Amino acid sequence: MSQDFNSVQEEGRVMLVTGGAKRMGASIVSILHGKGYRIAIHYNKSKEEALALQTKLNTIREDSVIVIQANLSIDIEKVCKDVVMQAYSKWGRLDVIINNASIFFSKSLEDTTGEVWDEFMNTNAKAPFFLTKAAAPFLRKTHGCVVNIGDSMCHRSYPGHLAYFISKATIMGMTRALACELAPEVRVNCIAPGSVSWPESNFYDDEFKKTLLSGVALGRVGSFEDVVAMVDFLANPNNSNYVTGQIFNVDGGLFGQN
Repeated sequence: MSQDFNSVQEEGRVMLVTGGAKRMGASIVSILHGKGYRIAIHYNKSKEEALALQTKLNTIREDSVIVIQANLSIDIEKVCKDVVMQAYSKWGRLDVIINNASIFFSKSLEDTTGEVWDEFMNTNAKAPFFLTKAAAPFLRKTHGCVVNIGDSMCHRSYPGHLAYFISKATIMGMTRALACELAPEVRVNCIAPGSVSWPESNFYDDEFKKTLLSGVALGRVGSFEDVVAMVDFLANPNNSNYVTGQIFNVDGGLFGQN
């Protein structure tokens, strides 16, 4: 049966953003807060940045942002349930989960130990699954949604990042499975960014960046705002109430250049 979402307003809806203290997560939080969402910012180690962002946004709109600290790679099922319950309990509802928290570093095949494998899979795939599982009852009540963050470069991959790309490919595949599992009440989609911002580390040298950008149809690095625009589209059922199980490449045409 078709749902009528014409009356849905972003103001007052509750969003949980994992890894929401820095970089793209902070952009998601800031921009979507400006549209009226109440937001639970999850962070692991970025306490200073999380608290500063909370203070800034609560100054704009009182009691509209909370912070939740958790290491999503340890005792995952319990920790994910605790994070979701904290987000839900604050305002008595939960409408959107953005599974943005992720780890990224280089490891060759030879250097990928079982410990390295688990580190990537726990944070980048297992945690989003158990966060979604814990949130499902609340999202069903609000006809809410889940937005996973993948990686467009999973479509082509690069040497030295094997476990990372496998973990991101897992969350992209998981998106379709969860969309079927949670339908029709809950929509589940995935955004796969390309080069929207270089990592904070200096792993990529200028030659690598030049080579990568040569395969981008639009010929430039994107911005966090480019990704947030898609998050906004998918989070708001007024825009996307008939969209689920999809992967959206926000990469300037990187996939199209294969």
